[in-house]
Amino acid sequence: MFECPYNEECRSCCVFEGDGESPIVFEDEKRKLEALGAKDFVKLGAGLYRWRIKGRCPFNDPRTGLCKIHEEKPLSCKMFPLNLVVKGREVRVEVSRACPWVREHWDEVLSRPPEEVFPKEWEALKAALRKLLGE
Repeated sequence: MFECPYNEECRSCCVFEGDGESPIVFEDEKRKLEALGAKDFVKLGAGLYRWRIKGRCPFNDPRTGLCKIHEEKPLSCKMFPLNLVVKGREVRVEVSRACPWVREHWDEVLSRPPEEVFPKEWEALKAALRKLLGE
């Protein structure tokens, strides 16, 4: 079962090489993030936005690696290493191989249901899908 052992040492979930890796957020999350000081969002449609981050998340403290908005972070962050991928009308879920734990445990990831491997993250994913479907 996934339990991030890296905490402060990893940071791969808070550093993004390109726009396609950065979190997808809902309209209410976007407003909250803007109030907290984030900027640069691209509308994906139907209340979804991509928070465009190149490099370190502005809410990740570079000295400690800790999230400054941990209690208020968006669902995309809560469900990592599960990623919600939205392309037009297509929505799918992927497991990020940017996560060192995932790379080290890839056989386990492939052999067990994701809700068993990533139970907390799976709950965040379900919440995101409910929001996406308007439930």
